[in-house]
Amino acid sequence: MPALADSNVILRSLQRAHPMHVEACRAIRILRRRGELFIAPQNIVELWVAATRPVAQNGLGVRPQAANVYLKAHDARLVASMLVHGLDTVLTFNVDDINRYTAITTLHPGSVK
Repeated sequence: MPALADSNVILRSLQRAHPMHVEACRAIRILRRRGELFIAPQNIVELWVAATRPVAQNGLGVRPQAANVYLKAHDARLVASMLVHGLDTVLTFNVDDINRYTAITTLHPGSVK
């Protein structure tokens, strides 16, 4: 089942000390191997914002640290991109956030087999 990766899953795969790191990496590896994992330009924006946001503000604290503004419409942009490209499944840890979009099915990394 093809799935768009939510940025939270990609971020967790980059954070070796995060409790969800192993699960995120495993799900990404499996779906990539199958050719069923997709990312959108919005993922790149979210990764940059989260990576450059200070650790005290739930970021990774990577330079430049001037990115203090978090874009509020991330999920909506991801869903819009998915619909344009005919994807109906998103790989995400934030199942509850995405469930409000009835056209989209969520896939938790822990359920990827």
